[in-house]
Amino acid sequence: MRIIVALAVLSTVLGALLPSACRAQETATQWTEVSSDVPRDAVSVLKDEEARAGMSGIIWTVSFSILTTYAVWEFVSDESGSGDMKYFAAAGAVGALLSVLRSLDRGRQLSVLRISLETEMAPGEPPTQRLSANTVRAVGKELGSIHATLKEAASGSLRASCILPVLLSGIGVFGLGMGGPMGQDLAGISLAGALGIGGPSMLYYFGVQDDIERMDSLMNRWNGSFR
Repeated sequence: MRIIVALAVLSTVLGALLPSACRAQETATQWTEVSSDVPRDAVSVLKDEEARAGMSGIIWTVSFSILTTYAVWEFVSDESGSGDMKYFAAAGAVGALLSVLRSLDRGRQLSVLRISLETEMAPGEPPTQRLSANTVRAVGKELGSIHATLKEAASGSLRASCILPVLLSGIGVFGLGMGGPMGQDLAGISLAGALGIGGPSMLYYFGVQDDIERMDSLMNRWNGSFR
């Protein structure tokens, strides 16, 4: 009889606690109303970064396949004339494999963030969207990382397009001053290096400006909406 009474009391207590626990869980999840264009643009950025990660994975996979094939052929071939090149190829294959894994992991992380953001967004084009604090925190951190990486890459390409060509040009002038075939070769190599490094770096710097402006606008709106 005592056992029956104890069970009845326990069931009553649990019945009173469960609804309050559910309400507490709902209260713990904080939601924020934001203009629809902000999460929509964030989804677009995440999709683009996910596509870049996929393309990077494809490129590194091709590199891994080529290096692995070459290394295996050199190791099994009896008439190998490449010397230590097979060891460099094997090391390059390992590095390419690690890059493939990093690209796949990067793409998976971006996909998880994008799906979580899209899941919380209401269908259609409402004027505002309702996002949870956890999603806002995770997506905002990733967007900030993308923004910072773009700025660092632009700064690095600008330095490479200005400083290295100047240094190589100085070496080229020194080579011309030396005279002779060796000086001419040094000047030619320096000029080729200045053009080969400075040209693509400057093109990348100008090409990435649109992405930086896009991220500047998005981060200003994102930070202004979720203070």
